[in-house]
Amino acid sequence: MAPIDPHSYTDSTNPLATHLSLTLFISFPTSTISATALLTLPTPFSGPLLLDTRSLSISSVLPPPNPNPIPFSLSPTIDHIKGQLLTLTLTGQDSILITYSTSPDSSALQWLNPSQTTSKTHPFVYTQCYSIHARSVFPCQDTPAARLRFSALVNLPHPLSSEFSSEFPIPLYLFALAAGRFGSLEVGPRTSVYAEAEGEVLGAAAKEFVGVEEMVRAGEGLFGLYEWGRFDLLVLPPSFPYGGMENPLMVFLTPTVIRGDGSGAQVVAHELAHSWTGNLITNKTNEDFWLNEGFTTNAERRIVEVVQGEQRAALNVGIGWKGLHDDVETFKDNVEFTKLKNKQEGIDPDDICSQIGRAKFDEFLKNYIATFKFQSIDTETFIEFLKENVPGIEKDIDLDQWFKLERMPTEDEVAYWSGQEWELYLKNLPKTAEASQVAALDARYHLSESKDWEVKVAFLQLSISCGCKNYFGETEKTLKEAGRVKYLRPLYTALVQGAGKEGEKILAKRLFMEARESYHPIAQGDSFGCSPPSFRKQGQGGEGGVSSTVSCGCKNYFGEVEKTLKEVGRMKYLRPLHTTLVQGAGEEEEKILAKRLFMEAHESYHTIAQGVVESILLKHA
Repeated sequence: MAPIDPHSYTDSTNPLATHLSLTLFISFPTSTISATALLTLPTPFSGPLLLDTRSLSISSVLPPPNPNPIPFSLSPTIDHIKGQLLTLTLTGQDSILITYSTSPDSSALQWLNPSQTTSKTHPFVYTQCYSIHARSVFPCQDTPAARLRFSALVNLPHPLSSEFSSEFPIPLYLFALAAGRFGSLEVGPRTSVYAEAEGEVLGAAAKEFVGVEEMVRAGEGLFGLYEWGRFDLLVLPPSFPYGGMENPLMVFLTPTVIRGDGSGAQVVAHELAHSWTGNLITNKTNEDFWLNEGFTTNAERRIVEVVQGEQRAALNVGIGWKGLHDDVETFKDNVEFTKLKNKQEGIDPDDICSQIGRAKFDEFLKNYIATFKFQSIDTETFIEFLKENVPGIEKDIDLDQWFKLERMPTEDEVAYWSGQEWELYLKNLPKTAEASQVAALDARYHLSESKDWEVKVAFLQLSISCGCKNYFGETEKTLKEAGRVKYLRPLYTALVQGAGKEGEKILAKRLFMEARESYHPIAQGDSFGCSPPSFRKQGQGGEGGVSSTVSCGCKNYFGEVEKTLKEVGRMKYLRPLHTTLVQGAGEEEEKILAKRLFMEAHESYHTIAQGVVESILLKHA
């Protein structure tokens, strides 16, 4: 017995369910769902069947139509990532009927009382099951390796009810449910926009997304038939924690993507692209998540280029490149998360063509989608497919370097490298490399002695970041010889940033006191990013102008910050604003403001967003 997914209890010896039939009774007063879940297996099975649950109460397990109960047990311990294990002891059954109820603390469900909605008269509830939250709505094998067909009867307050089914097998993180008072407007032959019936959101959304059909047709021209039939859009309340969620047939969107000029369709293009890469072909586990988002980002930009032109697509590439840079910076202390194929055991997934040519790549992509549609695959399967369809690619591209990033360049590879190649290589090495690895690199290539200052400083910066103290002497010599801010700033910064580096901080202060008279006054004030003896806060930044004003200590906009944090629930905006308020020393007023705003606004945030902000506040407490 062995789990097939680091984020699921699903066992390799268990068959994967093929169908799930739900009967859901939604109770707004108690913020719970009372339900039955009928799981169908491909063949009769005997032995322990392991299912994922989180915050569920299990009442009974039966093998329909037999009334004799199936023995079951819930694990006494609850894993903070996987939740609680439900074990069913089967004796030749191929279907299981589970009676259960959810908790008000369900991580997938957000319940809004009438005052939190646009109408102010009707309650609202919606799910967000990505990435491993379906288990808090129903017991299941909550891994993208499992693809199920669904049917559901949703019972709402009398006399309302709704019934739906999906003929397509989908991974469980794509299960979606929303209940409230909706209106709708048709914007294309296979697209309607839904939103709360009252207010201005519905009309604004219909105008923003009027060109969706053109995008769908562009996608079909690039990637093949749109397999899902409808492509409807539901604009949720502002508390929705993401920009969009690519649920088949009904994409969920935040109202913050409605910008009034049609540019919000960019998010729709991304979710549409998932219809081919992510929904048709799915990563087998979140360790293979690049298969979803990597191909989808490429597909999104191709669609945008066809519909909105090359200049818009080029702008998106630039923004994407900056985002990639920021993501790598965020995970600089855990290089595992910057790999395409990474290890996520014990990690919550909520926390992370030029060689072929465009025409051939488009042909490859169509073949890839046609081959693996309605399947879940892993990175190894993709690599084998890549080798079969692009013969000799392993000779042109070091696949291990792309997927693992764990080796030193060979002497043949660097024989013709100039200083720029070395600089690029050093600046892209993980800052978590072992000190022994840094020393071995220098022993082979003598980088600390390089006559090229760019190379030398990049190497010394790496050595400091990796805790390799062998080069403190060379660092001291460099800081006393050089006066160029371009070199002083990264070396002093590497010495002082981060916790647990008291020795390095003392060294930095001593060197600065000894060398400052040889620095230009501009360099004196910039060596630490501001006038000594203060040390510059590292890693500041955020989304948009409001966050920038906080970073700069401009308190004129605290009122606008408060308004923004109380109006939106999208994590893309909550994370940078709260982080900017609380990070760094000497900002007690901002920290108090951040805590007060969270206490006042957290009820309007989705539970996922609540957890993200809480972790930020705890980290900088």
